[in-house]
Amino acid sequence: GRTFAATMEDAPEWVKRGCAAFSGEKKKWVCGVGSMEGTNNLSLCRSTAMARGRTEIARELNLRVKAMFKDYQRTVTGGGAMHVAADDEQYASDVAKQVTDISLPGTRLEDTWFSDDGHCFALMVLDVEGFRDAVAGAAGLDQSIRDYVVRNAEKAFQELDAATAQPPTP
Repeated sequence: GRTFAATMEDAPEWVKRGCAAFSGEKKKWVCGVGSMEGTNNLSLCRSTAMARGRTEIARELNLRVKAMFKDYQRTVTGGGAMHVAADDEQYASDVAKQVTDISLPGTRLEDTWFSDDGHCFALMVLDVEGFRDAVAGAAGLDQSIRDYVVRNAEKAFQELDAATAQPPTP
């Protein structure tokens, strides 16, 4: 049999490099690459890879929204070095989780790839418009936080891209 590296030669760029494979319009995506191996059941392989791709998006989104929320708090408090209490940290986590949960249904399967040795890969994406729409329609979120996140979504996605530009580890 061929080595794993040899079977990966034919893989599309996104399998090898993750989100770093994209430029231009597609930079307005947050993406997650999920994979699975060791099953002959193609639909199970695909759905598991999709779920793992979504988890990757959720993780990134969570970090980004937390950072956005801290920026938001700084703007609200006039930019001074404010003391962040433990419950502020908890609130930031809650907001991030809420925004992530609201946004994840907006993810879509962009592409799949199957290696000849039984690995399957799924590229899941969430675009900035889908994210914005989800957040704008989130009734449970504080209005001013919602507005801030919607206004800064594009910038957050670009920063997220920069943070995820390193290739995924196989």
